[in-house]
Amino acid sequence: MKNKTEVRSILQNFILLTENQFSCKLKKLRSDNGKEFILKDFFNTKGILHETSCVETPQQNGIVERKHQHILNVCRSLLFQSKVPKSFWSFAIKHAVHIINRLPTPFLNNKSPFEMIFNQKPNLHDLKTFGCLAYVSTLSGGRNKLEPRAHKCIFLGFKTGTKGFVLFNLHSKSILLSRHAIFHQTVFPYINVFDNQSNSNIVPISNDNIFQPYDFFPSYSDHLTNNPNSIENASNNFENHTQDPPIEMSQSIPIETGQIQPITTRVSLRSKSRPGYLDQYHCYNTVSSDSTSNSLYPMHLYIFKEASTKDCWKQAMIAELDALERNRTWSLVTLPPGKKLIGCKWVYRTKHKANGTVERYKARLVAKGFTQTEGIDYFETFSPVAKITSIRFLLALASSHNWFIHQLDIDNAFLHGDLDEEVYMRPPQGLRLPSSKLVCKLEKSLYGLKQASRNWNQKLTSELTLMGYKQSFADHSLFVNFTGSSITILLIYVDDIVLSGNDMTEIKKVKAHLHNKFHIKDLGSLKFFLGLEVARSKKGILLNQRKYCLELIDETGLLGCKPAPTPADPAMKLHVDHGDLLHDPTVFRRLIGRLLYLTNTRPDISFSVQQLSQFVSKPREPHMQAALRIVRYLKGAPGLGLFYSSTNPLKIQAFSDSDWATCATTRRSVTGYCVFIGNSLISWKSKKQSTVSRSSSEAEYRALASLTCELQWLKYLCDSMHIKIPTPFATFSDSQSAIQISKNPTFHERTKHIEVDCHLIRIKIQEGLLHLIHVLSANQLADAFTKALFPKPFHTAISKLGLLNIYHPT
Repeated sequence: MKNKTEVRSILQNFILLTENQFSCKLKKLRSDNGKEFILKDFFNTKGILHETSCVETPQQNGIVERKHQHILNVCRSLLFQSKVPKSFWSFAIKHAVHIINRLPTPFLNNKSPFEMIFNQKPNLHDLKTFGCLAYVSTLSGGRNKLEPRAHKCIFLGFKTGTKGFVLFNLHSKSILLSRHAIFHQTVFPYINVFDNQSNSNIVPISNDNIFQPYDFFPSYSDHLTNNPNSIENASNNFENHTQDPPIEMSQSIPIETGQIQPITTRVSLRSKSRPGYLDQYHCYNTVSSDSTSNSLYPMHLYIFKEASTKDCWKQAMIAELDALERNRTWSLVTLPPGKKLIGCKWVYRTKHKANGTVERYKARLVAKGFTQTEGIDYFETFSPVAKITSIRFLLALASSHNWFIHQLDIDNAFLHGDLDEEVYMRPPQGLRLPSSKLVCKLEKSLYGLKQASRNWNQKLTSELTLMGYKQSFADHSLFVNFTGSSITILLIYVDDIVLSGNDMTEIKKVKAHLHNKFHIKDLGSLKFFLGLEVARSKKGILLNQRKYCLELIDETGLLGCKPAPTPADPAMKLHVDHGDLLHDPTVFRRLIGRLLYLTNTRPDISFSVQQLSQFVSKPREPHMQAALRIVRYLKGAPGLGLFYSSTNPLKIQAFSDSDWATCATTRRSVTGYCVFIGNSLISWKSKKQSTVSRSSSEAEYRALASLTCELQWLKYLCDSMHIKIPTPFATFSDSQSAIQISKNPTFHERTKHIEVDCHLIRIKIQEGLLHLIHVLSANQLADAFTKALFPKPFHTAISKLGLLNIYHPT
């Protein structure tokens, strides 16, 4: 429609069309006082009542005014995202209407307008991204053998009444209709055009200004050839790096435009520098110099030849060899006949403080344990480490009891382990030997050996036991010394030790003994432990992973993105076989691994990460988009963490919930629970159940059984720390039937197939471990661990979990 005079004929045709297609009569029409709507003769003939709004009173016609706003909002989003020139606005309007008519809405009971009219769900397989690159097959009759078989186009939408795509040919500058097209929905030819003017000439696409949808993919543009196959294979994750000639608007486009003024692109001259803490890894690989520094791929480390030319690494290697010599880690011998020789290598890493500044340069000699043979030069390898729940529980107790919390680090911890097996190793590079025939017979454990961690743990355990510390059976990395009014607790994670208690004299005594025995570094009050940042004040202790979170956002290239309101879209259902397979699945797997570690202090993303973890074997494009949404959500509050108040009451309460048949593939339910000490969250879980539940009551019952096991373990942990905590624990569930099944063997027909171990909850209720209480679903705090929620209920649930962001401005 070029002007409003065409409204009359368009409106008449639309009314006739709807009456004929849907067998219903239009009875009333409401509009403003525009003259184009004055069709008295037509309305009288049809018996249509025409209502008009008052002058300057658009609210009387609010429905259509709001829908106009909705359509224009979507239209602007399409134009802004694709950078398609504004002269294509009519195509964007049509495509916006096409999308809106096929989107479910809560006002239609989560059905789309299309489904409400035609009583069938719309087919979305042909839906493409507006403005994306498309290769359209050329007609065989109009080409010779040497001409290209396809032309580059951009996608502009669909044509009503025709099964074809509306496309703009970048070569002939004309609009065409075709069904034979291959789309690259992450590539946008106009993406580098700055549309700060209403109309513009299209500037050439250059590799310098090309946009990459995933900044964390390495760029291999220097290694690409002009082979079309290489470009086609890379198109899923990379932008098209070919340069196009300037494109001018063609007169064949049926749009009236004003005079078009050319613009020039502005290139920033500001140099970009990466944060200092990102220099933790040193890259010496063959990737081109224009590769992005923000990568989820691990970088290559120094090799000995390169590191030996740097003074900082030379000093670090000398210090490591001195420590090995003082510890008498090996003796130089001739290799006995029939004995196997393992190799070794230098590993270099820069240690950083919590604020990202360099702490020291560390060179470590590592044995190539992957060449060892089980049953010959190693046997058992298991070694316990501190459980993250134990760490959170200890911090909560220290905050409420005002205990001291200190941190120790054992220098070269693995070198102190006693080696029982006979192991021979090649001499390390940089070690001067009197004879080239000599090899190193290991007398003590060395980093990289299969049994090194176990030997060190046994050595430390024996020393602490001799000092009077008792090892907890709830967590074998927890050691407690309790003498009446004095209590001291050690929590061990390999060579990092958290030391807490109310007796500073005993704490100093432990430090002195360990220093004399192993040589420790006293790091003072606990501030940074296993990537967890600890901040303490009189009000309590905050545990977060802000530095780790910011590194993750930076590596994914989303530091400048708009934050997402929630970590998951409740309207989006992920499937195993929907979408294109990722070109490089290792990127998705590494991202999920990093997000999993972030859940140690971020319960708000637990459910979303749990859902995505199911697809690590064969990740697809929708899965990657969902993972990136979590990162965009984290961008909104990277400093959010767990707060343990110093005034917390010493009581445990828990919430249990489940979402029945969540998995669309297996129809298994999801268990979710959270456990509080006072008002502080110490434990939670979001996990798909191991079997299919026949009812929601059964799913809730299985969730309660899982929570019961966690509560029993926490009770053992309290007992080992000599903490008297009142029982039974208040346990809340929003399922009355599950509560009844837990208390009494009712509903036999519906529960007779449930495994015996699930009925543990009945025994623990009788023993007084927990007490079940019904809670309304609106007050169910475990709801966020079982399903994706809309923004308002999500933030309501998260606000009750005791999360705090001290970096947020007040």
